[in-house]
Amino acid sequence: MGDYAGGLLTRKRVIKATIETNKGDKVAGTTAGFVYDLEIDTDTPFEPRKGTGRYRGHKEAGIIEGKAGVCSFRAEVRGNGTDAMDDFISECLQACGLKNTAETYQVHSAIADDKCLSIDVWEDGVKKGLAGAMGNVLLDSRV
Repeated sequence: MGDYAGGLLTRKRVIKATIETNKGDKVAGTTAGFVYDLEIDTDTPFEPRKGTGRYRGHKEAGIIEGKAGVCSFRAEVRGNGTDAMDDFISECLQACGLKNTAETYQVHSAIADDKCLSIDVWEDGVKKGLAGAMGNVLLDSRV
C-alpha cells in the first residue's frame, strides 16, 4: 500500500502554465502538465496590517512583502500525438531560453525572444501562483 498511497498524494497536485503576453503580468494558467516531483515555494510572507475602518484608508487585511518564488518538477518530453511537442512542455522549454521555430527548439540570444510563464499550482486545493517565471531545463536520457 505504500507505493499506492504515494501515488495518491502526487495526484493531489495540479500544475497549469501559460506564456505571458507582457512579461511579469500574471495571467491564469491554461495549459495543464503531466509532471511529477512537483514543488512550489512562493516565499512571500504575508504582512498583516490593522485597518482604520471599513471605508477609510486601506481596506486590505495585509500586503505581500516580497515577490519571489520557485517551482520545480520533472516531466517527460513528449509529443502531442500529431507532429508537435506537447503544449505544456513547449511552453516550459520556451521559458527556459529555447526558441520554438517550426517545432525546432534552439538557443537564442535575443532578449525579445525570451518568454515568461504564469504558473498556477494547486496543492490539496490551495492555489499558489508565480508570474514572470523563467528557468533552467536539464535533459536526462535515463529511462
